[in-house]
Order: sequence, then C-alpha cells, then structure tokens
Amino acid sequence: MEEKFSAGDKVFLIHLQEEGIVTRLNGAGMVYVQLSDMEIPVYCTDITKDIPQKKMQHETVKTQNPSVTNNQVLPLQKKDSGLFLSFEPEKDQAGDIRQFKVSLINDTVYSVMFRYRFFLSGNIHFKLDKTALPYQVFLLHEIAYDALNEMPEVDLHVRDEMNEVMKGDLQQKIKPQNFFNKTGAMPLKGNEAYIYNINTVSLKKIVPRQEIKPRVAFDLSLLKEMMMDSPVNKDTDVVVADREVDLHIEKLVIDSGKMSNAEMLHLQLAKFQQTLDRAIAGGVDRLYIIHGNGKGKLKKEIHHLLKSYKEVKSFNNDYHPKYAFGATEIILH
Repeated sequence: MEEKFSAGDKVFLIHLQEEGIVTRLNGAGMVYVQLSDMEIPVYCTDITKDIPQKKMQHETVKTQNPSVTNNQVLPLQKKDSGLFLSFEPEKDQAGDIRQFKVSLINDTVYSVMFRYRFFLSGNIHFKLDKTALPYQVFLLHEIAYDALNEMPEVDLHVRDEMNEVMKGDLQQKIKPQNFFNKTGAMPLKGNEAYIYNINTVSLKKIVPRQEIKPRVAFDLSLLKEMMMDSPVNKDTDVVVADREVDLHIEKLVIDSGKMSNAEMLHLQLAKFQQTLDRAIAGGVDRLYIIHGNGKGKLKKEIHHLLKSYKEVKSFNNDYHPKYAFGATEIILH
C-alpha cells in the first residue's frame, strides 16, 4: 500500500539515502522534498516516512585489539553480527500485515558494495547497486503482503568496498511456509522482522588497516552536485542563449552508468525546472525543451509540471523541422 504524504512530512529518500521535508505536492504521484541544500521532485514510491536508524561506528579498530599490527586485516569485531536481508512487517489497525520493508543490514566495520535484484513471477520487480555504510540499515524497497504468493526470489551479491576482506551471496527463493519461520530481532534496529543471513567468505588478503574506511558511494554525491542550482552565468544562461535545453542524460552528466532510472529522471526534471525558472525570470517568450521520443515518461512528467506554472501560456509537442516530435515548445507570458 502506497504511503500518503503532506507538506511538512519528514521523509527518507530511499535511493539517495537522505532525510528531507516534503514542501509541496505535485499531483497524486510526486512531491517536492527539501534537502539540506536543494529542493527536488520525488516520486512517492521513492520515499517513506520510516526513517532508518543508524548505529554510530564503533571505535574498536584502534582500542579493542591493540595487538593487531597495521599490516593485518582485522576480523569482524565480536559486536559485529554480519550482513543480513530483513523483511520488516508493517501492520494495519487490525494487526494484520499489509506490507514489508526490505532492508540490507550491514552490522560490520566495513563499507559494503552490493548488487541486489528482487524477482516476482520470474520478472525483475526491483534492482539496486549501491554501497551500505558501516552499521547501517539500508532500506531497499517495500513489497505488499500478497507478493509472497508471486514466487519472490532474491539475488544479492556483496563485498567490502575495497574488495580485499570479504564477499558473499544470497540467492533465495522465498516460500511462505519457510519465510514465517525466519522471525527474529533486526540487528542494529531491534524491530521484529523475517531475517536471512548473508553468508560471507574471507578473501584472506593482507592490507594496511588505514585503507579500510567507509567512503560515500560515487553516484550519490554526483547526483546531488548535478541537481543543485548552479550560479547563473550571463554568458551561457538560457535567457541569452538558444532558448532551448537538451535533457538527454548524456548532455547532463558524463557517466550515468551508476545512476538508476529514477535518479536520472530526477536530474532531468530538476534541470528542466531550473531552465524554465530562468526563462521566466529573464522575460523569454518561447522555450524549447528537448526530451526525445523514447517511452514518453520524461515528456509526460514535463507536461504535468507545466500545468502548474501560471506563467506558461501554452505548450505543444507538435512536429518541428529541427526536433521532429522530440521537443516541447513552451509559450510564456
């Protein structure tokens, strides 16, 4: 069941792994979320009111085992229980389970890169390639209770970020008769959930201890940087340029290979709104937004947003000799 959101709600962005505040609604399926340094459009399916708990990183590396030299890989500390995939139930007022929050639990001192695929009826329902920081409950996605009847399967590969300490796999067909025997308390969080242990093997490599430290995943910081409003450059601003913007992802970022479809769409919509706002402020009367043909998702979202601008007199996606049907013409007051 999809969560409902209102302005002022504190939410967690699943793909960006950040907290934010809902500032305004945008139709039934999207909202605007204010982060620490910018406001971005977000699909309701990509946010949740359930804010994951993070456990402070232990300072046991230097203090609890002083006999270990700098040239040895430290094993997982005794307090580190390992890696897990959890299905945390959410119940309705009658106490019946209505959905599950699926999370990767990294109760280790290492940053862990993972490749996650979730299947329903043999088809990919959700996929994500990210990095879970030490002692983090990483919320992956949500599934309805009834999805347990659709032959769910998990394909998960994990390894430490330096690829020098451990790796592991979890390939699991989830059968209801066995699933409900997996109940237990979630490591780090303590909530009741259905939990699968991710077995790991040691890579048995000798590396300097100081090299094993958490780092932020590449695409998270890159996405934030690209989505932020950069200062207006009078030489290149749309007001004095060609009065058009190309939203093809390769025009906005050098390497989009590590970005999900949702992240790319968020970036494209943010660039579109930035360009439109500048055009309105600069008194431009006509603007072309190049979105391409494709499957029409980007065009549909752009047309939906344009209806909320009182400065937009009209817009159309008619044939154009230069863009064919791959651009929308916007007429401004």
